[in-house]
Amino acid sequence: METPPSEDLPFIRSSCGSGNCNESRDRSHCPKYYVYLLLLANLLFLALGFLSGSNQRMEKLNLNANTYISSMGFAHKSTNNVTCYCQVTTDLLPPYVQGPLLERGKSARILFILGYQYTGTSAAHFVLGTSGNVSTLYEKNIMGPGKEGWEIIGLKRRHDMKDRWGGKAILKTWLNMTELATNYYKLWNKEKPLLIENSPPEIQFPSELYNAFSKYGKVRFLLLVRGFCSGSVSRVTHEKRLRKYKHIIDLFPRDTFVLRYEDLCFHWRAVREELVGWEPLLSDVDISTRPSGSRSRRALLPVHHLHAQKSIKEYCESKVFDWERREKNKESDDIEFRTSKSSELFGYAQVDKMICTPQAHRRDAGWNQIYYP
Repeated sequence: METPPSEDLPFIRSSCGSGNCNESRDRSHCPKYYVYLLLLANLLFLALGFLSGSNQRMEKLNLNANTYISSMGFAHKSTNNVTCYCQVTTDLLPPYVQGPLLERGKSARILFILGYQYTGTSAAHFVLGTSGNVSTLYEKNIMGPGKEGWEIIGLKRRHDMKDRWGGKAILKTWLNMTELATNYYKLWNKEKPLLIENSPPEIQFPSELYNAFSKYGKVRFLLLVRGFCSGSVSRVTHEKRLRKYKHIIDLFPRDTFVLRYEDLCFHWRAVREELVGWEPLLSDVDISTRPSGSRSRRALLPVHHLHAQKSIKEYCESKVFDWERREKNKESDDIEFRTSKSSELFGYAQVDKMICTPQAHRRDAGWNQIYYP
């Protein structure tokens, strides 16, 4: 999966002083050399522990280290922390209503699954790939980054993450949409009536995708959306994504079907009925099918891509319990964020509300680890 350089990794975050380093407005509060300093101090304390009469020296060094770290602002800032949580339940998340201009029953030739990393793009791609009418770029219907077109044709190997998420600027340097369309069309099994693809950076270029691929047939979009509560990005990043989602719908109101990540688990039957009504070729999709594997080396890690060996249905059965109470550490000024009109548009007004309580002051709060499922 892709992770834009300006966004957070969802599995492990470091909290630093007043909050998350990745979400801090001033990242200079958490420079790497402070972490190195702490590790070096710990090694020094351990070495001194083997020397006779070293207890007093260790206490003095420990006091000096804590004083130094406090002088950097960590201890002072940790008093501003609050513990917040939100909830995602079927009661708080109403069914999503598709736009009034959406055209139903008109099959596409090419379907792009647009979405940022960790918004359910791999799950949606796999579920659609269970249909006998669908061709994916990879010869097998798999989970993980290995199914992405940018991985298959080598763009991910030739260009680093920053380049891949460079926006419209990369269209003037190395990304040629005409060549991309030609390469993809060679790989698809054209005997299948519906050709699908998902590479996360492609969400930056919906108009360019539409123009480049329309010569092969009708192009449509399945847009993956995820709420703040079930996700793991900052409020600011979440709001930017919501605006991007709305922009894509405004560009292609007749050809963009919105699928919320949470609805894969909460409202699948209703979503499936609407999805088939929009694209009849997907009438045989099956959420209970298990993946045959993944081309991603990261899939070997136990924390990465739980879908790799589970059906989406099995994944949902375990995941929804995590959403009933999602704890998030935020800075005090961040919790004042109000639910935006964009959030309300996608039905997240209630689930994205935060319930916050003060967090007890801890001198070492700047070095805690926060783990997100």
